[in-house]
Amino acid sequence: MIKFFRKIRQNLLSEGKTGKYFKYAIGEIVLVMVGILLALQVNNWNENRKENQLKLQLLKELQFSAKDDFERGQYQLSMNKKALSSIELIINHLENNIPYNDSLKNHFTLAHTRWISQVNDDAYQNITDYGLNFMKNETTRIKITNLYGINKEFLEKLDERFNLFYYQVAAPVLIDCFDQIIPPGFSYTKMTPLDYQELAENENYRSVLNSTKSYLEVYIYWQEKFISNNLGEIGNLLDAEIKYFEKK
Repeated sequence: MIKFFRKIRQNLLSEGKTGKYFKYAIGEIVLVMVGILLALQVNNWNENRKENQLKLQLLKELQFSAKDDFERGQYQLSMNKKALSSIELIINHLENNIPYNDSLKNHFTLAHTRWISQVNDDAYQNITDYGLNFMKNETTRIKITNLYGINKEFLEKLDERFNLFYYQVAAPVLIDCFDQIIPPGFSYTKMTPLDYQELAENENYRSVLNSTKSYLEVYIYWQEKFISNNLGEIGNLLDAEIKYFEKK
């Protein structure tokens, strides 16, 4: 192509058509510039498309992670509510001298275990490393930051306090009252009282039971707020972000 244009210019010069030569040369320069601009525009379009695909990938990963945490969290929350119900049932049995029956094994086990909200923040870390400012909705950015930053950290601190209470206060009492104790989050084996009547009269155990109830009520409150109100809502907010970038 370059040789073709060069030949035309040479012919024009050889024929003495200088004016036409300059006009043609200018036209050729304009043509080259247009070609360069088009190439730059295509390159920019490709780069923008790649950038848009990366944003979509980050959003979809975060949405998948939030939905997965929400579904798992719903189960953990339901188990903690069952644990709270078991505590209330045991308190009722002990306070009203209701005789022992084997079904209480399940309730003793549930009463002294709990399920923590495990949140996978890998997708959140990836999207914050890229930068959250590309999101269209400021409310979505704020809620995501609050969820994976402030709220997650608060739940982790609650869990740490619960652990300290269980291992330093509750476990030493429980090990003297039952055939075995179950680590929090496990309910496959059952706790059987060594002596149910003595257990009913054991003030230390009653104190542990009431304290566990208080801890669990607080944890469930924040767990429910964290899971139902935040994780569930963020999944819906990310839907709007994904649809926006899919149209671009």
